[in-house]
Amino acid sequence: MRTWIGLAVLALGVTGMGLWGSNHQATRMQARVADGAAAVAASSVHGVETKVAGRDIYVAGLADGPQEHEALLTALNAVPGRRVVHDDLTVLEVVTPFHLRAQRGAGGVTYDGVVPSEAARDTLAERIGATVAGGLPVAAGAPAGWVQAVEHGLDALDQLKTGDLSVSDQNLTLTGLAATPVEAGKAEAVLAELPEGFSAETRIDTEDDGKPLSLFVSFDGKKAVAQGKLPKGIAAGILARGSGLPGLEGEASNAQIRDDSGLWPGIAELGLAALAQLENGALAIEGAALHLSGEATPEGKVKAEGLLDKLPNSVL
Repeated sequence: MRTWIGLAVLALGVTGMGLWGSNHQATRMQARVADGAAAVAASSVHGVETKVAGRDIYVAGLADGPQEHEALLTALNAVPGRRVVHDDLTVLEVVTPFHLRAQRGAGGVTYDGVVPSEAARDTLAERIGATVAGGLPVAAGAPAGWVQAVEHGLDALDQLKTGDLSVSDQNLTLTGLAATPVEAGKAEAVLAELPEGFSAETRIDTEDDGKPLSLFVSFDGKKAVAQGKLPKGIAAGILARGSGLPGLEGEASNAQIRDDSGLWPGIAELGLAALAQLENGALAIEGAALHLSGEATPEGKVKAEGLLDKLPNSVL
């Protein structure tokens, strides 16, 4: 009887060991399958997610077009020990050409096109705003370096008063209007540093030639002749008003840009008033430099120098 009881206890122990070994083996197998699935997911463009139940693999997220979709499923089916792969992937549309367009006008900048990933959308959102970036759908088909090329293009567009930027695959086109050749040159310099494989075409007009504002006036004692380049909205006749300089005439043109400092008209007025104190002479103003020469009576010389003493310290 004791022998029978001992054998029964032994049988129960062996059965328990078998159940423990089976469960332990199943846990190890599930962990192995999970590790293999995670390794496949880590190689995906958009970071798909996998989970494992038993030996079944469940995969969800964005597949970067049909080609990556097929590659992911093939790799997951090749994971040792897996039983079934459950596919819940969303396959992105492949867009050809892969494009983005930005247009700068009087009302600001508008955007149209696609982005290659949520991460790329977040990057663009930092400069164009989350709401605007959120309106750009995610799609497959972007060449490597596309987001960096777009950022260069937007930096170049920022140099223009109005403009149109088109990024199509590896080709960028920028057209528009720059205030001066300086800004146009900056835009072109930015586009010269595109990622490898990208190229850019520019057609940029300039509003102004970029040369310094200037006024050159000669005075023979009876009339004054002016020429130069005055800020937008400032005419030689207006500058002469109240200066006492007789017969001011000439071909002083207006620039297409304004004097942002607001000092230039006052400088010209003081220079012209000082010139009017001379018997004859010449006034030259270029940028922030003023030069007055000529002949004057002692009294006229004192008056002219007194007027020039009122010039801002920034005038050379």
